[in-house]
Amino acid sequence: MHNGCNIFNPKIHQIPMKTQVTIQGDRGSLEGIYGIGSEDLAAPTILLFHPQSNANGTMYNEILQDVFDLVIKMGFIALTINFGGVGNSAGTIENGFGEFLDGASAFKWLITQRQFTKYRWVFGFSFGAYIAAHLTMRRPEIDNFIFLSTPLPLYDFSFFAPCPVPGLFVHAKNDKITPEEQILEFFLKNDKCRNISYYADEKSENSNHFFKSVDKKTAFLLPIYKYIKEKMPWPSLNLIPEYEESLHSINFSIYEDFAKALNKDLSEVAFDETEILEDEI
Repeated sequence: MHNGCNIFNPKIHQIPMKTQVTIQGDRGSLEGIYGIGSEDLAAPTILLFHPQSNANGTMYNEILQDVFDLVIKMGFIALTINFGGVGNSAGTIENGFGEFLDGASAFKWLITQRQFTKYRWVFGFSFGAYIAAHLTMRRPEIDNFIFLSTPLPLYDFSFFAPCPVPGLFVHAKNDKITPEEQILEFFLKNDKCRNISYYADEKSENSNHFFKSVDKKTAFLLPIYKYIKEKMPWPSLNLIPEYEESLHSINFSIYEDFAKALNKDLSEVAFDETEILEDEI
């Protein structure tokens, strides 16, 4: 465990690498995983947030760890934490403000560790996207975001417009928590968010909000890889040959595509939040 600066010595560690860290947050100590993908002091950073705790969300979530491994392989410096009340992190589960405080503390810690980077990204999976969205609106240092399974019907995202930076939404086609129509509605109601891209894998129709029974590479890893490659100006970004071969199959949608796709009135989708979460887990 580490909680101070200078925790990486390239002479004794092999890149990429992951190490356990402890961060002193506003609500107490937070456990985290710190990933080193480059020796470059200017390497980009990314902070990753896990799904809701009542849906088995922790920093060890398999999907989150897949993304974590991808970004450090590309050369990022990455950090993920357990929100308060999860694992060994102090605090309680609040499903909102408390987790935002945890995220803000983690962001400050990451800035302290990597003061010379020019590129700071955030990633959130489901509930983690809600926390990442709040952080994006409050920290001007953030350059870009990636949201996986954004739970638009479960939380109020009205604050997320106009969006200050570019970003990517990635969803499964058969997401019952956030149906594709609600994603389109969100973008059309927030026409100042025209710098956001969207991707849903046509082959993931049998998947759900938490990406069960899916080819992870095509469902979310490949689009995330392509998006980072397109948006990241850092010259030392590591390219992954097996991903490069498949980039042609990934096409993002933007605001104009949403407007064309949705030419009918949208009605509210009624559902029981607890029932759908249980069905999706």
